[in-house]
Amino acid sequence: MKILQSKGIESVTVPLRGHAASGARFFGFGQSDADDVLAAVKWVHDRIPIQGTVGLYGISMGGTAVWFAATGSKDQIDFTISEGAVEDVGGRAGRWLDTPMPYGHAILAPSLVFARLMTGI
Repeated sequence: MKILQSKGIESVTVPLRGHAASGARFFGFGQSDADDVLAAVKWVHDRIPIQGTVGLYGISMGGTAVWFAATGSKDQIDFTISEGAVEDVGGRAGRWLDTPMPYGHAILAPSLVFARLMTGI
């Protein structure tokens, strides 16, 4: 953020659910995180008269969140930069589970169902 500020670019950081200081116990796999990003965009628009371009930047799950947020925005977001975004959250989760435990996606399938119910995706 200091680099952006040194270039005259204002920025706001949104800690994603289950990351850093968010206070959430679960992370949102990008979709519910996008709701938080959109809430932050609304918060900025409600307090500051925006006279420039609004962009979102996210890395990994944050990259997925900015994709979802941009598709859910009402013309408040002009561009996104997404680095290392997770393009297929369900498939990625299954492959990740198979890494530490062979057939982990099958053994832990009930946990994935529960996680989908908790996150809404």
